[in-house]
Amino acid sequence: MSSFPGKNSQGLMDRMMPEFGVSQESGDLPPIDPTEAMKLMHEFDCLRYEGTIAMPAKIKARFEEFWRSQSYAVRRKNRLRLHLQKDVLITAFGAGRREVTSDILDSCFEVFTRGLVIREKSFAMEIPSRVGFYIGKIKEILADQEKQLKRGVPREQVALSKRDFAKQTHSYDRNEEEFFERSWNLCRGYMSSIPVTGKNGLKYEKWLPASRDE
Repeated sequence: MSSFPGKNSQGLMDRMMPEFGVSQESGDLPPIDPTEAMKLMHEFDCLRYEGTIAMPAKIKARFEEFWRSQSYAVRRKNRLRLHLQKDVLITAFGAGRREVTSDILDSCFEVFTRGLVIREKSFAMEIPSRVGFYIGKIKEILADQEKQLKRGVPREQVALSKRDFAKQTHSYDRNEEEFFERSWNLCRGYMSSIPVTGKNGLKYEKWLPASRDE
C-alpha cells in the first residue's frame, strides 16, 4: 500500500469492483456430479456469442436517468459509468438475452449502489502507510468531536483519553501500538488536552480538537 501514495487521486480504486463477502469456514468442496457438470458446460456452449446486445430507447432513458441521479463526484468518474454499462450488458448476456430489460437494470442498479457504499467506507481514505492509516483514523475522530462540540455537547463528555483513541482506531485490538504511537505524536498539533475528573474523583488527561487560535 505504501508503494502507491495518492491512489484515489490517480483513480486506482476506480478500476476495482468492490463486493461485500462474509468469511466462511474452510473445508473440502462437495463432490461434483459429472452429469451435472456436463449439463452446465452444455449451457455455456449454447449461449449466443455472436451479434450484439441492444439497449432499447426506453431502457437507455432509464439508464441515463439513474446516472443523472448520482452525485456530481460519482458522475465525474468515467470508469464507474463504464463499469455499470459493462455490468448491464454482461448480465443480459449471461441471461441469454439479446436486449437489456428492466429487471436486468434493477439488478445492476442495486449492485452499483451497494458498490458506492463500499467505496465510501473502504476506499475513501488515502493510506500511504500504516502510520498514515492511523493518522487518518485519528483525524476522523477529531472531526467527529468537532461536530459534537458544535451541537453543544459539553467538552468533558466529548474529550477522549489516549487509550480511547487507540481503541476507536482499533490499533489496540490489532497490536499496532507502535504505528499508533507515531501517528499520535504527529497529530498532537491538532489536539489540546483538558483535565477531566472521573467518577472516582481522580483527574485524567483527555483530548479535544485544538481550537483555530492555538
